[in-house]
Amino acid sequence: MKRPLTAITVCALVFAVSPLWAQKVVTEDSPTPEGAFILDAAKGGLAEIKMGKLAAEKALDPKVKEFGNKMVEDHQKANDELRQVANDKKVKWPDDLTDEQVATFKKLSQLSGPDFDREYVQAMVEDHQKDVDEFRQEEQRAQDPELKGFVSRTLPILQHHLQMAQDLQRQEPKGTSGS
Repeated sequence: MKRPLTAITVCALVFAVSPLWAQKVVTEDSPTPEGAFILDAAKGGLAEIKMGKLAAEKALDPKVKEFGNKMVEDHQKANDELRQVANDKKVKWPDDLTDEQVATFKKLSQLSGPDFDREYVQAMVEDHQKDVDEFRQEEQRAQDPELKGFVSRTLPILQHHLQMAQDLQRQEPKGTSGS
């Protein structure tokens, strides 16, 4: 009588934990399309936060400093929400930036004054143009309601950031006018 009971218990245990074995954590080595978007968006947010902190510290123009602080605040909020989506979808949160993001940060770190302001704002225009395009594509492509909701809530914020960066780019650089 013990053997059939043991066999039934083992079968029940295997059946109960088999869904756990099937849950695969998405990493950078094996992302699904939605997982790849989450990883890319997370790295983008991390880069915005890091560069925003740098701008808040190094920018000459108070408007560029303010913009840097806004990037930190908004991208931290977005990344907090995205981290929850990543956890729910079993996507491993990235620990580092892309090589391109690291190179941009390093370049900006070596600049100061109006050169820093100009290059930081240019980087933010380019990055937010790319982000807006990617989020628009994902908004059309995403099947997962949680991810689609995140994208729909975040896209207008990114569009606003792009507009702010373009406005900064159009203004006369601080320290170059006669006034």
